[in-house]
Amino acid sequence: TGSRGISGGVELSVARAMTNPFKKLSVSIVAGVSLNGINSSRSGTVTSSLHTYTDLYSLNGLSAPVAPLNADGSLQTPGVIYTAPSYGTSSNGVNTETTFGLPNLPFQTINTDTPNGAQVTGLWKIRGAYFTLKVGPQLTANLTPKLSVNASIGVAGSYVGTTYSATESFLVAGLLNPITTGLETNTKNVFLPGYYADFDTNWAINERTGFFAGVSYDNLGNYNQSVGSVGSAGSRTAKIDLSATAGVHGGLSIKF
Repeated sequence: TGSRGISGGVELSVARAMTNPFKKLSVSIVAGVSLNGINSSRSGTVTSSLHTYTDLYSLNGLSAPVAPLNADGSLQTPGVIYTAPSYGTSSNGVNTETTFGLPNLPFQTINTDTPNGAQVTGLWKIRGAYFTLKVGPQLTANLTPKLSVNASIGVAGSYVGTTYSATESFLVAGLLNPITTGLETNTKNVFLPGYYADFDTNWAINERTGFFAGVSYDNLGNYNQSVGSVGSAGSRTAKIDLSATAGVHGGLSIKF
């Protein structure tokens, strides 16, 4: 399951009238800045390829250690017996154990790839914010002395900062407990150029003050952000897409 979440923000804009603002149609130049949040998450289980690496070491002519036996003669549970190669001997009723170190590097490594060999359960989150600067022409239509609508389209640029975090676990055949990666995070900052379009309805309270409400559309492109490394649980990549961002806004307008 996943959710983009609901993110809020603040916006401040100024407009300079280029024609008579009291005519039925007027043209202005508008510039504005806004700060908005990014809030997205996803949790669930996905199928992943299982990559297994087996290192083989030489015991330098020594016998391989023998795992202890259960009362019925079967081997004790693998994975909980030995933490290092060792072998035991008995002399005059006294048990002794000898351990020896392994070479620094294995003499052979076997890589095995199993497609769809693991079920990964995880929680992935994107948190951040973006600061946007907009500028462009605005066309205003005065419907009544108090009611008007305006439309604006222009260029925009955003400075975006996001933190991608992930925690995952997966089961592998032969192990009693799942393997957990723990929390991994990565922060990234980018600049995205693009364009915007706004459409607003305005209601004037008096000659200087009024309210506005409308919709906006921003196209600011996208970028990829990764967390993790191949040496741990593998790199996971998320796409932060601001190429089709729509929203609603409203507030107070003041004329100077």
